[in-house]
Amino acid sequence: MKVLRSLILVHIGPSGNSLLISDKVLHDLLTNLKFLRVFSLCHCRIVEVPNCVGELKHLRYLNFSNTSIRRLPESIGDLCKLQALILRGCHQLSKLPHGITKLVSLQFLDVRDTKSLKEMPSGINNLKNLTILSKFVVGTEKGLQLKELKNLSHLQGELFILKLQKVEDVRDGVDANLFGKQGLRKLFLHWDKDLGILRNDKRESRVLESLQPPIDIENLTILNYGGAIFSSWLDGSSYSRIVSLSLWNCPYVTSLPSFGQLPSLRQLSLKGLNAVRIIGSIFLWRDVGMEGLVSLCRGPKEEVPFSCLEHLIVRSCPSLVKTLPCQLDRLIKLEIHSCQQLNNSTSELCLPSLDELYLEDCSKEILKSLFKLTSLTILKINKLIELVSFDHRFMSCL
Repeated sequence: MKVLRSLILVHIGPSGNSLLISDKVLHDLLTNLKFLRVFSLCHCRIVEVPNCVGELKHLRYLNFSNTSIRRLPESIGDLCKLQALILRGCHQLSKLPHGITKLVSLQFLDVRDTKSLKEMPSGINNLKNLTILSKFVVGTEKGLQLKELKNLSHLQGELFILKLQKVEDVRDGVDANLFGKQGLRKLFLHWDKDLGILRNDKRESRVLESLQPPIDIENLTILNYGGAIFSSWLDGSSYSRIVSLSLWNCPYVTSLPSFGQLPSLRQLSLKGLNAVRIIGSIFLWRDVGMEGLVSLCRGPKEEVPFSCLEHLIVRSCPSLVKTLPCQLDRLIKLEIHSCQQLNNSTSELCLPSLDELYLEDCSKEILKSLFKLTSLTILKINKLIELVSFDHRFMSCL
């Protein structure tokens, strides 16, 4: 038993509850199993990690994910051979020990879903072998700033950067060199919401401009951004691999970039862009969602060919009026929610490929424009204003 190399504790007890491990049992395990290389307490009921964990000098893999631990001991920095530290889902974890920055062999640091984690440890730039750093929380003090990402050139997969409002010097974003981290595929840029007078829209614009992703990025989310314009790099034709783009709760942005230079884009999600008035050529791809665009107006007709659009969602756009695009031959799914002004009375929508149609909280006039619904198999209608009966032209199209 003392020469055991791997210990993975199953988290489900006989009653279906998580396995409860007392502090004494955990202490005894760690002091008697000096040769452990793999140790997992995933989903187990523990709240504290004893200092003696630092005595496991041979440990390569340590997993405390989905536990209730509030902190890690500084002795964690003595695990000189540790390559993977998994803390995903540790919702009570508010701080990482400074000792982590001594783990020069560490390659995986998974801190996803650690909602109480307020900042990173000072000096995380020492972990030059990191390939996975799922989340970075920006601080203002030296050693906690965004530029700590500079030396982490091997990062891969996904990276969530939180509290970007704390970036005081735009050069920190430049030094972070996200563009040079060619292994990144998913990037999440997050400012806190409801900053009030602390919001600096011009600085936020410059910070976003400095955080240009690598050219092979596939998934990009920008949340709670307070600038008035999006960065010029979003128009770049070099981002040929972006598949998913989400722009959420950016209330001061007045216009959207022309996304026509993103040839691989299949999913576009727009929510809470209250000041946007120009759509531009955003409907060039398969899956588009719009929600909460209070001031949205229809974009220039010549910029919207819609030739590849397969899924169109328009949600909570009370100022969107007149027409939707008419050339939607490939559209399979159409959802319109809370768009009372939209009626399409001046044009007909020819939708020969439409399979699913969802209409909610809209004008009944929208039905008059729907034409050739020969492929429709699912129809859901709810709260159509003043709808008493279906128009005969609409029924004849089914």
